[in-house]
Parts: sequence; C-alpha cells; structure tokens
Amino acid sequence: MKLTGPQIEALEAALMDAFRSRGGLARMVRIHLERNLNEITEGSDLSEVTFSLIDWAERTGLIGELIEGAYRANSDNA
Repeated sequence: MKLTGPQIEALEAALMDAFRSRGGLARMVRIHLERNLNEITEGSDLSEVTFSLIDWAERTGLIGELIEGAYRANSDNA
C-alpha cells in the first residue's frame, strides 16, 4: 500500500500522539510487528524515528500491520 503525503502526515501525527517516547514506540513495534525498532531506524528525534518507521513499513508492505498494531497497543487513545 502506498500512502499519499497527507496520509503519511496524518499517520505520523497519530503515532506521535499515541507513543510520546521512542521507548513506547519501540515496545509497540516489538510486540505487534515482532521487529526491533533499532534495526529499522537509529534516529533519536521522535519525529524522525516515526517517519522512518512509516517509510520502512510502506517499503516492506507492513503499513497495515503498523496501523493495526498501533491501534491495538493504544486502543484507549483511539
């Protein structure tokens, strides 16, 4: 699935709102995508990390899994 620019911006904002730290985002990625965030991106800035994660998920065909995992991990914030 290829996202449009506005979709990428919206997903980035939603992920940053749901996971306010790199650690929280890393936990979701490990549990719901069974991947290590450090192997996907080495950035330290949350915006940079989130954008890199979205880019990786899009390239690997896992964007749907990323969205579903984020929702499951933070369904109270939906």
